[in-house]
Amino acid sequence: MLGRAYSWEYDWKFLILVMSQLGFAFFAFHLTGARGTWLVPEFAVADAWLAFTLISVGVALRLAGTAALSSDIMASTSPETGTLVLSGLFGLVRNPLYLGTILVMSGVGAFLGWQAALLIAAFHWLRYDRVVRHEEELLEAQLGQAYQ
Repeated sequence: MLGRAYSWEYDWKFLILVMSQLGFAFFAFHLTGARGTWLVPEFAVADAWLAFTLISVGVALRLAGTAALSSDIMASTSPETGTLVLSGLFGLVRNPLYLGTILVMSGVGAFLGWQAALLIAAFHWLRYDRVVRHEEELLEAQLGQAYQ
């Protein structure tokens, strides 16, 4: 959609994730006129159920995806791997860890209403699309025909 991520975006993806959530929470709180504080807003019960559902599914995806990978892969800061994981959840979703993260972050945003959740989901979808393109280039260079 927007091209591949720069190397610094990939290297700093976790910090970007955390800081963007704080920024979204601050601006969404002020733009929606929510009550409470921007860090701990008051929220409707329906918003809490939406948030709980998104966060629960996201955490389940991340746990299942993490369980399918070795500790070496999970601890690595680069997408270098000797083999491709094509079974289980990775056979259904190209990267369940990123999808899980998008759902968790959207769930956090849902405490401010479905509009904030949708905005946050769109932002992270576009951001992870760029990160995945970066990883795909590295993995294709490393694994060649096996990756395609």
